Amino acid sequence: MKARIVMDIDDTISTHRNRDYENATPNFPMIKKMQELSKKGIEFVLYTARGQISCNGDIKKIEEEKGPTLRRWLARYGVPYLE
Repeated sequence: MKARIVMDIDDTISTHRNRDYENATPNFPMIKKMQELSKKGIEFVLYTARGQISCNGDIKKIEEEKGPTLRRWLARYGVPYLE
C-alpha cells in the first residue's frame, strides 16, 4: 500500500485574495516538497472547502464552478495529486 498525505489547498499550497483562485499565489517550497515526495511514491489527496457557501453545499455545482479553475492552477504549478 502506498503512503498518502491528505492536505488542504488554500493557505497550504496556495494563498489568494478575495477568492481570486485563478491568480492564487503558489507556496513554492511546499509544492517542491510535494514533488520530491511524489517521486518517492507518496500520493497526495487534496481537499478544499471552496464553494461550500457560494454554492450552498451543492457538490455538482461546486465541481462545475470551481473544479476547472482549480485543476488548471494545479497543473500550471506542477502540483502532484492523486485526487
